[in-house]
Amino acid sequence: RLGLAQALLGDPAMLLLDEPTNGLDPEGIQEFYAILERLKNRDVAILTASHLLSEIEVRLDGLALLRDGQLREAAPIPELVARAGLPTRILISLKPNTELPQGLLGELGGQLSANGRPNSYEIRCTASRKLATLSRLLVHEAVIATLTVKEPGLEEAFHHLQQAGAADAAAPTATR
Repeated sequence: RLGLAQALLGDPAMLLLDEPTNGLDPEGIQEFYAILERLKNRDVAILTASHLLSEIEVRLDGLALLRDGQLREAAPIPELVARAGLPTRILISLKPNTELPQGLLGELGGQLSANGRPNSYEIRCTASRKLATLSRLLVHEAVIATLTVKEPGLEEAFHHLQQAGAADAAAPTATR
């Protein structure tokens, strides 16, 4: 809090913040982001370095990914997530003593969920197939206890892009 107060003393046009919420309680984090929102509305440029991707995802306009000191990606978050091409995950659990019609899960690409619970399944689909998949499932809503749609987010996209970057870095390059 003191560091932020010091940074704001000169009415800066830009702030550079490194892990700014480290050590703050939940109320302090909320207050901190409210201050940043007010600064953003005054056109203050805010650069934040953070490992808390799920915390900052909804607060960023764009993201720059660095690897080995080099800029690897820079784009708005929705673009980075879309570029990663990760599937939407649909998690369903069935009511006790019920089941879906024979073959439906296989047809939709479903499999037993990694959580190990009986009658709990995960279906992965592309964004373009999400609504059709949900429609096929909701016809059978009488047997579904819970249904959760998990869209890929910044954290998943980051790991995917980092792995892709590591593979690219390890690949041999041709020179002329």
